[in-house]
Amino acid sequence: MALGKILSTLARLFCWSPIGKSVLLSIDDSLDTTLNNCLFYGNLVTVNQDGTAIIELEIPLALKESTMSRVLTIPRHQYYNFFYLFWGFIAVDLINPNMVNGLATKQTGAPFAVASLKIVKSTRNLVVGQFDF
Repeated sequence: MALGKILSTLARLFCWSPIGKSVLLSIDDSLDTTLNNCLFYGNLVTVNQDGTAIIELEIPLALKESTMSRVLTIPRHQYYNFFYLFWGFIAVDLINPNMVNGLATKQTGAPFAVASLKIVKSTRNLVVGQFDF
């Protein structure tokens, strides 16, 4: 069994949930190069049945074609899901969520960025560069 799967399972056994936690998104690579190395803070709102999650951003993210206050995130590596955040960071694809009957799905489109995602204790009084991934 992979280490990520074991640690994610342990977090679930501790009855820990990532829902409602403050998170930091660090954009590692993006189609829009102005987003590279940018930090975005938000709250993890929902973990969906298909393994995706919705993050509500504190400050809306502006892309060339739209502005979004929520992003759909998909873990990039098997077993390193949102429960692994109890232990450390995970890599995620970011997708602009198209709302279909109020639900976002993996089929909404191609990722516009790759980011590192980490739980933070609070987003107040944070300094850029304070967290190392």
